[in-house]
Amino acid sequence: MKDVCKREMVESMVRAAMEGEKAEELRRKATDLAVEIGRSVGEGGDARLDFERLLRDILSLSLCALIAQ
Repeated sequence: MKDVCKREMVESMVRAAMEGEKAEELRRKATDLAVEIGRSVGEGGDARLDFERLLRDILSLSLCALIAQ
């Protein structure tokens, strides 16, 4: 596989993500995102409600198929 970027570039980006102001900003954004995701998948969250709706639809289709036999 051909390298897309140089090793030094990757090292520089990793260091920037782990140290200094950039690291603090990335950690803050990651924490904010984790909280938002927690709300979405938690009780009453949009992702959870959508998943439950999908399950109900699948079960409904399964029951309809059984009845039609």
